[in-house]
Amino acid sequence: MNVKLRNIYCCILLIPIIGYSQNSFQSNLQMMFQPNINFSSASSYEGTVISVFHRNQWVKFHGSPKVIGANVFKSIRNNSFGLSFFQDKVGVHNDLQISLNYAYSFQLSKTKFLSFSLSPMLNQKRSDYNGLVQINQNDALIANTSNYALLSPNAKFGTYLYSENFYVGISTPN
Repeated sequence: MNVKLRNIYCCILLIPIIGYSQNSFQSNLQMMFQPNINFSSASSYEGTVISVFHRNQWVKFHGSPKVIGANVFKSIRNNSFGLSFFQDKVGVHNDLQISLNYAYSFQLSKTKFLSFSLSPMLNQKRSDYNGLVQINQNDALIANTSNYALLSPNAKFGTYLYSENFYVGISTPN
């Protein structure tokens, strides 16, 4: 088989026919408080920790993205317990996420620690299509749907390896 033709076939196989995705709040281009993304990292902190963040993008534009979040947790010996809240508003869409967080860490060597976390959460997605300006008043997609609401359970898992000089972690946010 011709190499060029084989490469074309491989590219076609990699193109998805139908795609599904999840939307999570955006936190790029800045250093983020790690327990907001991977709660396993909470075990590297001592005592009670409270974090709050807010992002308002494209100020003075109607429907511009806004994110607000809070995280409070307490570390006791090898255990960390916490509560997180995030709200993401973009246009007519409003997503709310509340999670309970638990992390357990143990010592691998004199200077290295490994932590695992589990965070059951509740997601609420709401959309108010009445806030849209319709160009075509006979648009069947918007005319038949004025409000959308979904309440669903979810969970986050994570692991975090750290010492004084480095850290590495991986998490599944949804």
